[in-house]
Amino acid sequence: MKKTNAILMLTAIFVAIFATACGSASEPAPQEPQATEAAGAAPAAQVVPINVPDTVANETYCVQKIPYQNILLDPGTTFQSADSELKCADSGTDVDGKDVITCSGKELWTYDLTLSNASGASATIKVNMGACPLPSN
Repeated sequence: MKKTNAILMLTAIFVAIFATACGSASEPAPQEPQATEAAGAAPAAQVVPINVPDTVANETYCVQKIPYQNILLDPGTTFQSADSELKCADSGTDVDGKDVITCSGKELWTYDLTLSNASGASATIKVNMGACPLPSN
C-alpha cells in the first residue's frame, strides 16, 4: 500500500471517529412506564424501554474496502445481530458515558440489530452500511 493511501485512510478513520464522538443529535431521556398499584399490592417491576434511533450513514467508515459503523449504547445494553453477515463487537471504549460497539457488513446493506437492557426491554434497530469510496489512481 502506498504511504499516501495509508495516511489518507488513517485520516478518514480519525475524522469518522471524531464526528461520532461529537454527535450533533442528543437522544431524549427514556421515559419509564407508569405502574398503577392496587392498595397493598407489591410494586410491579418497571421495564425501561430502549430508546435508540436507527444509525445513520455518516457514522460509517471503511478499512480496506470493508464498511464499519460505530454505535453508541447505554452501559449494560446487550446486542445480537439477526443476520450472520452483520458482525458486531464491543470496541472497549466509551463516548460521553455510552459504550461503543463496532459493526461491519456488506456495503450498502441494511441489517437488523436487536438490543436488550437489564430490565428486560428490547428493541430492534436498523444498521445502514454505507458505501466505501472507490480507490483513486
